[in-house]
This record gives sequence, C-alpha cells and structure tokens, in this order.
Amino acid sequence: MELLRERGDKGRLLALLYSDSWHVRERAAQVLATFGDLVEADILPMLNEGYWYVRAAAAYVAGEIQSLKAVPTLLKLLHEKNYTVRNEAARALAKILARHPELYNDVDPEHRVLLENLLKSLKAFDLLEAMRNARAQQGSS
Repeated sequence: MELLRERGDKGRLLALLYSDSWHVRERAAQVLATFGDLVEADILPMLNEGYWYVRAAAAYVAGEIQSLKAVPTLLKLLHEKNYTVRNEAARALAKILARHPELYNDVDPEHRVLLENLLKSLKAFDLLEAMRNARAQQGSS
C-alpha cells in the first residue's frame, strides 16, 4: 500500500476498497485518506455504492478528509440498515462537525439525536465530546 501511496496511485487504492479482505479495504481507506481533498470527488459516489463495505470505507475516508460535500449523504447513511455503514457514517459526521461546528445548526434535530445515540452506542465518547465542545465554542463566540 505504501508503494501505491508513494506513486500516487489513487485508482488502484480506490479499487482495493472492493477487496474481499477487510484488512486490505481498511488499509486502502487509511492510505486514501492521506491524499486529502484529492480523493474527495472519487469517494463521494462510493457513499452510494451497492456494496455495504465500500460505503463504509468511503464514509471513513470522508470523515478523515473532513469532506463537507459528503455531509448530506452521511446524514442519510445514519438510517442505513447495515450497522457498519451506519457507524462509520456517525464517526465521519462527528469528525466533520467537530471541525466545522457551524454546520451543526443545519442538521435537523432528528439526525442530531440519532448521531449522538449512535456515538454513545459505539462508546465514541471522545468524538461526542469533541463535537459538543466545538459546538459550544461556536455558540460562545
């Protein structure tokens, strides 16, 4: 994977998100996230992919690169039947909202409650706290 990163081979890394191996998918997603905004356009359509594991990996990358364009789709994925996709979408949204608290008021109350409940069920208290702290700072400034 490191060689693909060094070569800048986004295409090969994106293809690895379809691998049967969860380990390969996870590592490919981690490496793709290091490309930052350069992979955003590639990742966005993958959030709607038919394979749950591709949607989950794309949600992970979207959270890592702080993709504001992914927020509407990530909100929809909070209702996903597959718990892995749902959980990755929640983590990604929490990371994005912690970094961009101005977006919090744009999220409808139903999604806010759902997001917080998912983070609690994941015991992702660090993300929940970071999101809440950023929101509180936004309100006090």
